Amino acid sequence: MAKIGIITYHYVPNYGAAMQVWALQKYLQRLGHEVFLIDYRPSHLTTGGCFRFPKDDWSKRANLVIAYQKVMALKQIILGDGGKRQRFETFHQECLNIATPLYRTNKALQQHPPEADAYICGSDQIWNASEQFGIDSSYFLDFAPRGIRRISYAASFGRPYVHPRFESATADLIRSMDTISVRELSGVAIVKELSDRDAEWVPDPTLLVDDGYPEAVLPTDQTENYIFSYTLRSRELVSSLERQLAVVTGLSVVSPITLAASGHGEPGPLEWLGYIKSAKVVITNSYHGTLFSIILKKPFIFVGLSGAKVGFNERVNSLLHGLGLQNRMMDSYDEERLHAIVAEDINWDDIEEILSQWRENGNAYLVQSLEAH
Repeated sequence: MAKIGIITYHYVPNYGAAMQVWALQKYLQRLGHEVFLIDYRPSHLTTGGCFRFPKDDWSKRANLVIAYQKVMALKQIILGDGGKRQRFETFHQECLNIATPLYRTNKALQQHPPEADAYICGSDQIWNASEQFGIDSSYFLDFAPRGIRRISYAASFGRPYVHPRFESATADLIRSMDTISVRELSGVAIVKELSDRDAEWVPDPTLLVDDGYPEAVLPTDQTENYIFSYTLRSRELVSSLERQLAVVTGLSVVSPITLAASGHGEPGPLEWLGYIKSAKVVITNSYHGTLFSIILKKPFIFVGLSGAKVGFNERVNSLLHGLGLQNRMMDSYDEERLHAIVAEDINWDDIEEILSQWRENGNAYLVQSLEAH
């Protein structure tokens, strides 16, 4: 069996980021491999990074993003976050095998790469160019010494295109990979168009785990049935749908926001999973919120993003169309449609049959990629 190093967004206090890397580690360990996380935390993703000389529109816009991130980082230091980051740190320490020094730059990785038989990058939006930095070649495994396999698993571009500014560099980095798999079907086309390489469409690693996630910590403070709402944007539309869904179902709405306001604080990753597992209905605009609703067989409504963020719907569009669940997506307020979604049962047997095939595809890709070592 192989010693495998994973690089992804493992460090951010985001439930999806935490779940996807934990699931990939868990799955690879079940295959018998020795698995560790590369502790890569670049400043451009943690505190905004360095300002750029404002020579063009892109660098000017990047500086605005950098300034915003620095302000938000300072705000968190001053005001705190109700213990959310500490709950994530506890999860990282207890559930993730982070077994390398802390790397802050690509140069540091290039100079002292961790010892491994193979490296895997993914899942998450690691190939999505950030507004303030662009693409980070570390997430394409360019630090791997000669002869060490470079494998992507369910890497995501986050949207159905690559900005023209980054197409050439992205193409070169993709060509350097030994095997390529992506999370969205649109990613297959992007890889082919940019690099003329073939990519496999594989499921998010959270779908590879089929044990029902017994580690989920179920809520002890909820004595009644409830709707769990986990949303990141589009609050006005979400709030309207929450209110109407509560009327239709007769259930109360619980969310990380209401939990924080009640003094409980936002849940940690395993507690968040427990709230989904115990919910009667889930409303979300999160990719992983949608995934876990499906994994845990919960009726759900996905609230599509609009405006400048509409491209981020691609992740869920790809998932829902693949499962025949695209009718559970709403991008505007429509009471009649909401009632229809609530009234429609999901055939979980059909869904499980598709998920089983996806798991087989993901497993075959990983086994073949690692056996080629």
